[in-house]
Amino acid sequence: MPEGGYRLCQILHRKRGTITFGEVAEAESVRDVKGTLFFSFMPEEYYLFTDKFPQLKPELLDLQIKKRFSDTGLSIEPANLTHTTRKIPDREGSYTSIFLPREELHKKLDQLSKTTGVTQCSLVPAAAAISGFVKTITDKPVLVLFIGIRFSQVLVVKNGIPLYNQSLAQTDSGEVEQALIPNAIDFARLNARKEHDIDHLDTLLLGPGRGTVDLESLGIESWRPDFSSQIQTAQPNDAFDYPHLFGACFADPAYSFLPGNFTRMWRLQRVSKNIALCAVAGSLVMLGGWLYLQPKITGQKAEYSSMLADLDHRQQLITGKMPDQENLDNIERLLKIRNNAAKEFRLDRLAIMLADALPSKVFITDLTMKRRGAEASDSAMYPGNTNPSFADETSSEQGLSHPEILQTQTFTISLDCTSEGTYTDVTARFKKAAMALNNLFIVTDYTWNYREQEQIGTIQCKLTPKKTTNQ
Repeated sequence: MPEGGYRLCQILHRKRGTITFGEVAEAESVRDVKGTLFFSFMPEEYYLFTDKFPQLKPELLDLQIKKRFSDTGLSIEPANLTHTTRKIPDREGSYTSIFLPREELHKKLDQLSKTTGVTQCSLVPAAAAISGFVKTITDKPVLVLFIGIRFSQVLVVKNGIPLYNQSLAQTDSGEVEQALIPNAIDFARLNARKEHDIDHLDTLLLGPGRGTVDLESLGIESWRPDFSSQIQTAQPNDAFDYPHLFGACFADPAYSFLPGNFTRMWRLQRVSKNIALCAVAGSLVMLGGWLYLQPKITGQKAEYSSMLADLDHRQQLITGKMPDQENLDNIERLLKIRNNAAKEFRLDRLAIMLADALPSKVFITDLTMKRRGAEASDSAMYPGNTNPSFADETSSEQGLSHPEILQTQTFTISLDCTSEGTYTDVTARFKKAAMALNNLFIVTDYTWNYREQEQIGTIQCKLTPKKTTNQ
């Protein structure tokens, strides 16, 4: 509210996904709220950051997000910001984070600490609440033009996730500079198309100041959906005026800035207050318990604050020592190359396969194994051959700098064999050899001949493994 205080709306009834709300009321505090509290707030300053990251453990991913955001230079003091992160389901490796000043978050936590009857709570920024509000009617991408009293912005949301935000300038009287709206919307559409492959966006006008903007006169078509299937309220326009109020209970829990330690301390305070009430009633034992617990609670608060500051400092130190994205990509690439290498066709296995496949009295005289596209990726000869042959096809310069490219190429094996005996005996052996080789390899360029005078037969062929194996 411009003059301070809060707007409250009570949930009256839930049934089959539909929530019935009471009238919107204004209050000076949230002290007397009972049960579950869905608290949304509109930060004076916040940053929406979306980028792609490799698969990492949550702790490392959090540090990488902080470092990548710090490198953008969007904030002068990124160390003083806190954030929440949500994975974008339909874009592999993409995450979106909301960053806001710690000081502002601490103010909201201080306000919540004064509540008396709250048992559960979520604390989400308005962008997340508005995204949850839009999700009640559609999962498709929507451009939200939010016109507030002190703050206005353009949001692109999809499936309950904010993907883009841009603040809108306001005049001294608090109204939006309407001449800037078409350009802001065009820029948002361009970003959605470029960064998120979104070609179509419906424009939704929301906020308490939406009556001051005439989109039709600006040549912009406005979409006014029906939210009644999930949101019931006595004043339907209230949902369009205060989407962050109604959308708070639909916001993705991943965007809640309420620390887990704060929730536990909150419950401990409630217990200690109940103990104090019993003490007032006359229980000296409970009064002693209260006097005993209160210093501990104060000490735990101080310990929590000190621990949080130390943790932030440690995170900053670790973030500074984290390898940059290029090095992480190189490590991932190296592991992939090593894993592929472990699965490749092995020369020792080849020797065993040929020894088992060839009939007796058929001897290998030359054996060369090379990879297609490599100058000399791998070669071996049967013992006794003193002239190794190497592939001489294309330069290996590209393969050496990109070994994973070579790993996609198949092996080719050149095999020469001889056998001594009569023509009939040699022919029978070579037929058996051909059948055995065809069962194990793709055989090409198969030729053989027989020298009658010397009674020696020779085979030349090329073999390609039917599948790689490391067994």
